[in-house]
Amino acid sequence: MSKKTTKKRELSRQFSVSFPLSILEEIELICAAKFMTRTSWLVQAAQEKINADRIEKMNKLKDIGE
Repeated sequence: MSKKTTKKRELSRQFSVSFPLSILEEIELICAAKFMTRTSWLVQAAQEKINADRIEKMNKLKDIGE
């Protein structure tokens, strides 16, 4: 019997977003190649951007403190 790995779902909220077609087409190609949904790709991309912004802010604070 195989054990399934399940992720605990966070509360979520829907909203509508408009993208330029060129960006949407690129997202579609990436998702198709990686067999992932647009939602999961967008969530992952948003999380990467949030993390990058956090690191950038921390580095700026370090530079100010030096």
